[in-house]
Amino acid sequence: MIELLAASDDENIPVIDLHAAETTHDALDQLESGLFLFSQKKEPYCRVVHGIGGGILKEAVHTALKESPLVKDFCLSFDGGSTMVGFYDE
Repeated sequence: MIELLAASDDENIPVIDLHAAETTHDALDQLESGLFLFSQKKEPYCRVVHGIGGGILKEAVHTALKESPLVKDFCLSFDGGSTMVGFYDE
């Protein structure tokens, strides 16, 4: 998890921004596509922007990340509006 926190300072880290999604279902579809894309590109990390709000989207994202076979680890950013995700090395 310390690696993820250190990676969060990287300005070049790929981002999955879920703000444009109209529903939680749409956001989770976008999340799954983004995770697949970045893992295929062999990115070690990405940032998922879910916002702070009421926490509904954040909880849905964290549940999906726990269930994803692509995700090695994840942690909430310091501001609470995004989550850093680490991928498994193949």
